[in-house]
Amino acid sequence: MVRFGAPPSIVYEAKPHIGTDKLIGIIENIRNYIMQKNSTIQFGKKLTDIIIVNNALQGCCLNNNEEIVTDILVLATGHSARDVYHLLHTKDIALQKKGFAVGVRVEHPRQLIDEIQYGRDKDTYGIYGAEYKLTYKDITGRGVYSFCMCPGGFIINSSSQEKRLCVNGMSYSKRNGASSNAALVVTVSQDDFKDILDGINFQISLEEKAYQAGGGDFVAPAQRITSFLQNSVDSSLPVCTYKPKVAASNFNAILPDAIREPLKRAIAHFGSRMKGFVTQEGILVGVETRTSSPVRIVRDESFQSINCKGLYPVGEGAGYAGGIVSSAVDGIRAAQKILTLLERM
Repeated sequence: MVRFGAPPSIVYEAKPHIGTDKLIGIIENIRNYIMQKNSTIQFGKKLTDIIIVNNALQGCCLNNNEEIVTDILVLATGHSARDVYHLLHTKDIALQKKGFAVGVRVEHPRQLIDEIQYGRDKDTYGIYGAEYKLTYKDITGRGVYSFCMCPGGFIINSSSQEKRLCVNGMSYSKRNGASSNAALVVTVSQDDFKDILDGINFQISLEEKAYQAGGGDFVAPAQRITSFLQNSVDSSLPVCTYKPKVAASNFNAILPDAIREPLKRAIAHFGSRMKGFVTQEGILVGVETRTSSPVRIVRDESFQSINCKGLYPVGEGAGYAGGIVSSAVDGIRAAQKILTLLERM
């Protein structure tokens, strides 16, 4: 990454951060490098079919009309490409249910979080926006934890389908925005669902409820932390970084019991750990549903699908990685497996 423009500090920092503003140029540099190596990148192309003969990949189809003949396909489509899971399911590619987590984003003034973590003399030290990592084991057995903490960052719309709303977080490189946010999510087990794609359907149901609760146009439902715990609707909301805007809602009506109650108990517990965390200045925005894939594309030690030779599911969408670094490592390992195979041919 440093080679393509990332700051050298990511090599030695314990918690390296690049920033969305820097990442845009880095990705462009990576793309140009790939193209210089006689590779082609096609935009506006959608995988619409895969061609399988005798349990072996023979090709794929793009946009329903362009066929590519190949016996190797690296499937690195991410955890939100739901159409790909449906395609694989119709092709009888081996899939498994997989645990994941859902919940909301919580946002506080950055100064508040900085003071909780660093103390009131924080400005003396010239340090970055404070981070936190919180965990809680509920009486139901579900885990609740903070995820993807973005100091000095923004809550963003990460929706990928019409009339289905989900959120995420991001920070610029300096992490010096006025607010800090993190996901607060509750674990969902594969045992909570009967069929392979039921986890996806559960995500969809929450995203549709969130879209409706916000009133449409991707206005996000939001609620003060204190109001959520008290099951009351706000007459006004704190300033929030989410765009286009937020609307006062009640997550007690959006989230199912199995998610809502552990989340409420966890927030109360987090407030005892971080004095000031539970405050009217804190706002919940939702829903957060894309923590990881709800489906695993089953593969063997060669990284190939167990029932389709030549199909290499990789990264978060494959269900074997959860995050930027682990997905990158997964991709490198898959590439090494493919190179080893080609060298033997």
